[in-house]
Amino acid sequence: MKRVTLAVLHLIVGTVLLVPPTGCIVAADLFDPSFVSALGIDPITVYPRTGTIIVTFTNNTTSAAVFRAYEIGDVDNPDGNSRNFSVVVPAGEVRNEVLFCPIDVISLGTLDASYTATNDAATVYAESDTEVTYGGAELQNDSEYECGDVISVVLTEQGTDSATYSLSVQVIPGD
Repeated sequence: MKRVTLAVLHLIVGTVLLVPPTGCIVAADLFDPSFVSALGIDPITVYPRTGTIIVTFTNNTTSAAVFRAYEIGDVDNPDGNSRNFSVVVPAGEVRNEVLFCPIDVISLGTLDASYTATNDAATVYAESDTEVTYGGAELQNDSEYECGDVISVVLTEQGTDSATYSLSVQVIPGD
């Protein structure tokens, strides 16, 4: 016979106490977003969006490259939930990074110790290492992307001068 742990027992007793003798409708309403909204509470604060965002990094050059990017989970508290990440991508290949929602901001570049963004988005390791900067704006949650989307970053060699590179960013809506 399986033993019931103390934590499970507390959970069962707590659930029974939440359900009034008239039925379980009231207990179920506690988990209904429309009920929470009727109380004047934003359901997103109670039930934050969950899921993932996939950031793909495509290296359309003849040399290996390191892409750099950052995510800020909460712009009001960046020191509590921000991180820089980098992805090494061989020439002509694609790699990705999976980010877990909620995320307020995603961008190419890095965050310094004071959470100021830099635009140093990639390094191409050719005959001489070349830094590639990102001139675009940070992507903001809900206005430019949502959980479930794919953000595609493409590094391309421009013309015949192999030291000239460009970065493009595209958001592909998820289902």
